[in-house]
Amino acid sequence: MGFQHLAAQPEQSPDIRLLTAAFQAAYDEIVITNRGGEILWVNPSFTRVTGYSSEDVMGQTPRLLKSGAQDSAFYTSLWETILKGEVWRGEFVNRRKDGTLYNEQKTITPVRDESGEIAHFIAVAQDITGRKRAEEALRASEARLRSYFESPQVGIAIVAPDKKYLEVNDRFCDMVGYSREELAQMTWEDLTPSEDLVAELPDYQRVMEGEENTYAIEKRYIRRDRSCIDVSVSACAVRREDGSLSYFVALVQDITERKRLESEFLRTQKLESVSRMAGGLGHDFNNLLTIISGYSELLVHRAGTDPEMRAALQEVLRAAGTAGALTRRLLAFGRKQVMQPRLLDINQVVEDIRAMLKGMLGEDVQLVTLLGSDLGLVKADPDQLQQVIINLAANARDAMPYGGKLLIETVTAAIEPSGTAGHAGVAPGEYVVLTVSDTGYGMDRETLRHLFEPFFTTKNASGAAGMGLPVVHGIVEQSGGHISVTSEPGLGTSFRVYLPRWEGALQPEAAAPSQTASGCETLLIAEDNEPVRHLTALMLHEHGYQVIEAGDGQEAMLTLSDPARKVDLLVVDVVMPGMSSVDLIEQAQAARPGVRVLVMSGYSGDAAVYQKITSLGVPYLEKPFDADTLYAKVREALH
Repeated sequence: MGFQHLAAQPEQSPDIRLLTAAFQAAYDEIVITNRGGEILWVNPSFTRVTGYSSEDVMGQTPRLLKSGAQDSAFYTSLWETILKGEVWRGEFVNRRKDGTLYNEQKTITPVRDESGEIAHFIAVAQDITGRKRAEEALRASEARLRSYFESPQVGIAIVAPDKKYLEVNDRFCDMVGYSREELAQMTWEDLTPSEDLVAELPDYQRVMEGEENTYAIEKRYIRRDRSCIDVSVSACAVRREDGSLSYFVALVQDITERKRLESEFLRTQKLESVSRMAGGLGHDFNNLLTIISGYSELLVHRAGTDPEMRAALQEVLRAAGTAGALTRRLLAFGRKQVMQPRLLDINQVVEDIRAMLKGMLGEDVQLVTLLGSDLGLVKADPDQLQQVIINLAANARDAMPYGGKLLIETVTAAIEPSGTAGHAGVAPGEYVVLTVSDTGYGMDRETLRHLFEPFFTTKNASGAAGMGLPVVHGIVEQSGGHISVTSEPGLGTSFRVYLPRWEGALQPEAAAPSQTASGCETLLIAEDNEPVRHLTALMLHEHGYQVIEAGDGQEAMLTLSDPARKVDLLVVDVVMPGMSSVDLIEQAQAARPGVRVLVMSGYSGDAAVYQKITSLGVPYLEKPFDADTLYAKVREALH
């Protein structure tokens, strides 16, 4: 007889009727089966959850709810448990009458008869579909939060009010070099240099006292290896309902590279400002030195046999020459010098100054050269390239006061677009690499940071002007190359100069024109500095040339536009007010096709002007100049 019929028996005791009513009213599903699993009774909650009425399931087994989510082993284990008389507890994924799936948590209890045999089973189940969905959503949410927490780009730290680390992500560990276990025993104060701690504590205290909820700061962290990194920290307070601080969430970004680039940018700006000043001073000095040396030279020729007068003037000329050399160094540092590059064999440049280098280094410094073969050519000003090698060698000699070894090596290098280890900052391409290495005392990181700055030196004040390496840097950069340096205290120093590799043949040396031959041509001098213009005209007049003077480009063009005026050579200063030298040359060649041009100056403040002057391929006269150099350049330009 089914249990639903028993409930209607009038002879039942009040306790049985109460128990039956309770089963009927229970919110949980209740199913009663016989020992074979045949359903004898279900309560209304079963119908509510599954969609099956009691008439639908009467005489059926719970197998009609199977979804296939559980395998046969699951059911085998279940039956083994309850047939032993033990209570089974577990979860099912079942199928409703409409075909939808649901989760339920079920307890199946065996019921014994008077003889002690298992006669029935009572299953009590709860629909936990909503709970399972919520758990799944929570797990997904936690997974998302964990993925955000473990973001490879940003360090995240959960910090207690006492500054201890409660939790950190992998990125944070990578930044500081400590493991999670080690950081759990530390505070953020342990990672912060004392000077940065002083700056951060007031912000931290304001958040602790509830005045603010967030703060942001740029600071440093001390890594496990005791090196420091620059970081940006954004901290946000998480508070309890009563407003007290529960913990901080700190987002940390490693900005070491950004700070390095900012520092490099500021350094570049500073160097550019100094180089502009150096260029302007060089231009003015060259004009003054041209006047001093030029008139002194004229006076030497007119001094006759007066030995005292000639000796005094020679001293003036020597001083002017020394000042001119210093000016050239200023211009080379500022990358404002007009270079006269040509294709060179860099090995030949080294060999040409080998004897001089040996004499300069002294007997206690061994000079070793390892010059590669089939290097190709480089395009550079030979005098300036020699100056690079001499300056690097002099720097090395000073780093080896008790002797050592200087190695000069040349090789080729192919820099790939993706970059090559050890060649940071070098643009992709084919290079000839000149390496100058010493076994001296080396330099620390702080010294290396300032190495190419003007007037920075590690030598005593009387021993160096601090311009050698900045000059080297300027020459290399202006030659289209790159210079790098590696050094460690006590382990020596290596400078590497990368110069673009060129294909082609060596250019033969041009025969020097006669310096004694007089001229008869007409020269037009366009120079805004009146004393320099008059001096140049005077020198040329004495050598037989006819000279027309012009104070600027417009005045020069008036002469050139007059067909009655003969002009064989235009001598033009690079830097002039009003019409630029480039515009003057282009208009002059248009007005007088075939007119020859000689450019003179020691400085071009505009890179575009410099490039244009270089591309013209005209002879160049560097200030300050003497009469013989002027005559030679004029003859070169005319022929």
